[in-house]
Amino acid sequence: MVFFTVVIHVLLFALCAGAVIAVLVYVPLFIYTIPYAWYCGEQEAKGYKVEKVPFMQTVKDAKAYYKQKKLAKKEPKV
Repeated sequence: MVFFTVVIHVLLFALCAGAVIAVLVYVPLFIYTIPYAWYCGEQEAKGYKVEKVPFMQTVKDAKAYYKQKKLAKKEPKV
């Protein structure tokens, strides 16, 4: 009986830990992609075709988009 109680407690702990880790990882990623999603929405409203892609692909695309914007803002060295 003690074994089953320990197993249940370990499973509950694992579920709670997984939920906390998921929130800590995916909420910042979601916040990170909001401006990129807004940009894609504006492009779609202008008539451009925007593909529906999985969330992790959107994160990857957002990273490339932000990197491109950051490089465009840098002044060229003369």
